[in-house]
Amino acid sequence: MTGLESVSRETSDRLAIYESELNRWNPKINLVSNATLANAKKRHFHDSLQLLKYAPADWSTWVDIGSGGGFPGLVIAACHPKENINLIESDLRKSLFMRTVARLMEVNVTVHNERSEQLMPQSADVISARAFAPLVKLLDHAARHGHEDTVCILPKGQNVGQELTEARKHWKLEAEQYPSLTDANATILVIKDFQRVTD
Repeated sequence: MTGLESVSRETSDRLAIYESELNRWNPKINLVSNATLANAKKRHFHDSLQLLKYAPADWSTWVDIGSGGGFPGLVIAACHPKENINLIESDLRKSLFMRTVARLMEVNVTVHNERSEQLMPQSADVISARAFAPLVKLLDHAARHGHEDTVCILPKGQNVGQELTEARKHWKLEAEQYPSLTDANATILVIKDFQRVTD
């Protein structure tokens, strides 16, 4: 599943609700940049949908860290309305937006309006984060909210190689890189078996 054309009618309806609310709220609280709003289907919805391709088939709990306007977490929830989706966002207004969209889409989402490092561990099967933090810092959050079999699925930009080099100074990890389907300069980074290297 990589694009809107491949989702079910029910998922498409939920995503239409999401897009409508995004357009309604964005002028007030800047959920995404205005420059990308007109092309939100590709820049935000397709971009989020492609992450599902790399999730393990048996996942049941997904945690999205620094969810902002809900990408990718709310898009994942639209595709899997009954699964346990947790969105972590410290900004109150963005959290209210995501709660509103989740309610309207009728999906099983919990929005945690607090900082990731202060939230109790979530034991996630899958962790995502989009433009939240450099990999070396992000793995601290992933370790807190994951377990030994957690898979991290992370959209990354042109500096992914540098981020991996820096992260490997502090973490033992397995990493796979896949080209983004929506941005020629972006990469989907899949991290498994990550453990902090002891000094």
